[in-house]
Amino acid sequence: MNGFLKPQWHEYVYVGGLFVSLVSLPFSEFLLSVGLITIAVNWLLCGGWGEKVARIKGNYPLLIFLLLYASVVVGALYSANTGYALSQLRLKLPLLLAPIVIASSKGLGKQEFRWLFASFVGGVLLASGISTVLFMRNYIDVSHDFRSVSPFISHIRFSLMVVLSVVLLVWSFGTNRILLSGQSARGKGLTVLLVAWFLLFLVVLQSLTGLFIAGVLVLAALLWMSLQIKESLWRFSALVGVTFLVLFMFSYATHMVDRYFTKYYIDKSKLPSQTINGNKYFHDTASTQYENGYPVWINICFSELATEWNKVAKTPYGGADRMGQPLRITLIRYMTSKGLRKDSVGVSQLDATDIGMIESGATSVVFREHRFGVYPRIYQLLWEVEQYLKAGQVSGSTLVQRFVFAKASVAIIADNLWLGTGTGDYREAFRSYYLANEPGINPNVGFISHNQYLFAWVTTGLWGFIVFLVGFVVPPVLLGLWRNRLFVAFMLIVGLSMLNEDTLETHTGVSFVAIFISLLLFSGFNSTFGDE
Repeated sequence: MNGFLKPQWHEYVYVGGLFVSLVSLPFSEFLLSVGLITIAVNWLLCGGWGEKVARIKGNYPLLIFLLLYASVVVGALYSANTGYALSQLRLKLPLLLAPIVIASSKGLGKQEFRWLFASFVGGVLLASGISTVLFMRNYIDVSHDFRSVSPFISHIRFSLMVVLSVVLLVWSFGTNRILLSGQSARGKGLTVLLVAWFLLFLVVLQSLTGLFIAGVLVLAALLWMSLQIKESLWRFSALVGVTFLVLFMFSYATHMVDRYFTKYYIDKSKLPSQTINGNKYFHDTASTQYENGYPVWINICFSELATEWNKVAKTPYGGADRMGQPLRITLIRYMTSKGLRKDSVGVSQLDATDIGMIESGATSVVFREHRFGVYPRIYQLLWEVEQYLKAGQVSGSTLVQRFVFAKASVAIIADNLWLGTGTGDYREAFRSYYLANEPGINPNVGFISHNQYLFAWVTTGLWGFIVFLVGFVVPPVLLGLWRNRLFVAFMLIVGLSMLNEDTLETHTGVSFVAIFISLLLFSGFNSTFGDE
């Protein structure tokens, strides 16, 4: 069967579909679907079935990778909830279509790889620019969640794309083959600037997952380069340097934790009984709630707070801040974080920025003093952990929720060890667990594992979990791609993200993995670039 168009035009449509898919990954699920559908329809219409079958037949790495989708199909067969099972089959379809289409199509050349990878980096760069504009516009207004900096897709999955863009740029800098051709000073300078920008943007994005993965990749690269040094003294010196860097990062992390848990000493037996105006203070000396090292529930005069606050602010004392929290609680916590007494004198020491922060929902001056950086995110996570340990509070805490989700997953696995719940029945299993064990979780929200490995085991059992690992690990081993630095970096990004995320449980996430792993495994990338 001949193609619907001339072979050359089918090749253009194929590469064009990949281009649209890669550019739209950080922007639009709709355009991403358009790109994937384009390459699938073009594949059906271009003919050449004999060549396609020949490329697939005996392609054991491809067939083993397709077991990932096959496990979802098998899990659907013993699912009671057919609707959820079908939604999972539809969601994971890129794991079937992208490998088959790319593996059975004509291999890509160096120039085509260059433009496709450059288009992806360009899309991420444009999205990062838009996100930075949003960040600057909402710099003071903390009622805008840090997740809103990524308006198109999950900020965590966006951070994975940013890290991969850094990897592609660094790899192109080393090989002088992709993205920036030649060895001109201008090209290398632009590469360095883009890498610096993306690393800085990770801080703006405040994705701890992305920052952690970037840190692991940097350390792995430094360790690898150190081990390549032939002269023993210099190799030893480099390894010592890497060790000191690890210790410095660990020291910085422990410093942030220690800073959060440092409490200022206050002699609670000598607390004042009255304000300067003669009004009575409220003191709850038994409370263990602190904000920025200061005890929250002491030195409070509610009447003076209400009167003075209503004089200087637009949002009433009895109302809610822009994050929906009772403003009086936000005010008390924020003033505590500044070390102020919660009375008329304390309110008089708040400036216009403080008042705006409080009305926006800021509960600590930390969010004013560290608007750029990761410490506010660390501070928030530690506060959430502290509230969970003290009061069992789960809602609104991403870190605590992940811990609870993991516990739920392990419990469900214990009850369905070999076959799992089935592809379509996992939601009911989680709902039942939350109803019985976690009153702080809304069982109807549908929270799942937030760990792709656990989720594979929950839904398809031990056999499916083994297939999941085999599908990702064995094909690159058979193709010798574990020697390719770009592929190893990509798999580290994906593999580490799946410890903290259901990476394959959104259209963007599963398409991101399916497209790139198919390009690196099945499009001739290894034969074109070898172990570069």
